[in-house]
Amino acid sequence: MGREARLLRLGTGVVVILMAWAAPTQAGDRDRQDYERLAAELGTTVPTGAGARVAQVEVGSSYLPDPSDPDFLSPYKHFVDASGTAGGHSNHPTCVGKRFYGNETSMAPGIGTSGPEPILLYEVNDWLGAGYLQTGMDALPLTTVSRVTNHGWVGDSARAGEILRRLDFVVEEDDALQLVGVPNSGSCSLPSGAFNVISVGMTNGSHTSGTVGVDSVYTSGRVAPTVVAMHPTQVSFTVPQVSAACALLLETATDASLSSGTTANRTRTIQHAETSEVIKAALMTGADRYVINHAASGDLTDYAIDTTNNLDSRYGAGQLNIYHSYKILAAGEQDSVQDGGGPRVGTYGWDYDSTFGGAAGSSRVASYFFTGGESSEAPLVASLVWNIDVDIRLGPGYPRFFTELHDLDLLLLDVSRGGETIVASSASAEQNTENLFFEGVVFGRAYELRVVAGGGQSDFLWDYGLAWRIPEPPTPGDTNRDGEVDFRDYMALKHAFGRSGDVGWSDGDFDANGCVDRADFLLLRANFGSGESPSSPVPGPATLWLLGPGALLLTRRRRLRWRGNTPSVLDRAAR
Repeated sequence: MGREARLLRLGTGVVVILMAWAAPTQAGDRDRQDYERLAAELGTTVPTGAGARVAQVEVGSSYLPDPSDPDFLSPYKHFVDASGTAGGHSNHPTCVGKRFYGNETSMAPGIGTSGPEPILLYEVNDWLGAGYLQTGMDALPLTTVSRVTNHGWVGDSARAGEILRRLDFVVEEDDALQLVGVPNSGSCSLPSGAFNVISVGMTNGSHTSGTVGVDSVYTSGRVAPTVVAMHPTQVSFTVPQVSAACALLLETATDASLSSGTTANRTRTIQHAETSEVIKAALMTGADRYVINHAASGDLTDYAIDTTNNLDSRYGAGQLNIYHSYKILAAGEQDSVQDGGGPRVGTYGWDYDSTFGGAAGSSRVASYFFTGGESSEAPLVASLVWNIDVDIRLGPGYPRFFTELHDLDLLLLDVSRGGETIVASSASAEQNTENLFFEGVVFGRAYELRVVAGGGQSDFLWDYGLAWRIPEPPTPGDTNRDGEVDFRDYMALKHAFGRSGDVGWSDGDFDANGCVDRADFLLLRANFGSGESPSSPVPGPATLWLLGPGALLLTRRRRLRWRGNTPSVLDRAAR
């Protein structure tokens, strides 16, 4: 049956455009996006995407990759023609597949190497219709084993609003990641106009940016792409690079030790790290906003924030950096203070909050605290991601679609010395991500990343994913920031002990509360000896305990009375 007849049968009315084919670049692009750095650091334990179930959606009757391509052999890739109508293989799906799951080209060569986990291959009209989304039918989208679906097409349709809603439904309800491209040129509403997808462009910016409006919900001008990746001419070959990154992250995310809980969707129970919100947040937070690639794919040197949620409309969050995104995910879930989290979050980290918004006893505020590090070395980067809610109601004359986009904001506050000053914020009304990129972090000051429910809306109950990477502060106790906590640091704290007001990290105010007190001493004591060379004769923390805050106060009082030459106990200990 011809494609035109299939469109009439399915009633989707889709005009599909193939993302044009060009000669492929190879593994160098993968390595320039910091895969090589990750592989060097992890060695044989580097994730390969093994176990990640994936699908590939292509255009035309020859929608299959060439199974005899050397990149799909040794080990052999297992393919399944899920649409069942293929007339053969062709160059475009083959070159996409090489970047997605190729043994030499992809950063996720473990995909499809196990018989029980084949790569599902679809023709786009079948995927949009009876094969999966069930567009134009009085039915919900089918469930699928695929966690990552790579789309090699763009297009338009009289049913664009329905298709976009169904796309967003499967991401939210099934955590089925949909990786899509923005058009190389021209304007198309599908599939990058959906809220919950991860849309991809090119590092050189030679693509169409922004969504195309189809109705009052799916409006024009929202941010697309989400991130960019490397290819000089074709978005088709950047999308599978990000799809591969998602597979690598999903393999990592299955480690139960990284998550504080699980959540259930229509198809399975997954770890918090596996949710669509967390994977998308990790990709966005890990991305680079300035990159010199030394390649034909171009450099990213003109990033400029020009959207309401602090992104660049051409580049989204920036160029894919799998090293950063992996480090964020591997750092583990770190709950907000309101949900029982610790007093400080790590340099890398993320959180998934399944109950937020004020309804059913949930909070409308979530707080994550940290101490400022060297902002000259790295900015604070954070992304907050949540999905639009799509409800599909079936019945005679149906389906009907109901959508709700909650409003969440992301703030950065300086909370040093008991104060509270907003130093950066992201508070858009029409986007479903909020983003911070802040280069003004002051060393040693106390900060709070705060998620809040936007104003002007009733209490709601929804979930979000938050990811961050922050300038790494020195170890509490290291007053002179030489990498060691030793008696020189102890003497600095001793000298300033009891002072308040004009004190900082170098004086021993490690918690940035405006005074050098017992809490600071305990931080120093806990880390005393860290960074010392093995040959250094360093007293243990027990010795410092004997010389605790009381001894400091006693020494200061004695100095007011004693005018002889006999040194104090602390002075003797410091020698």
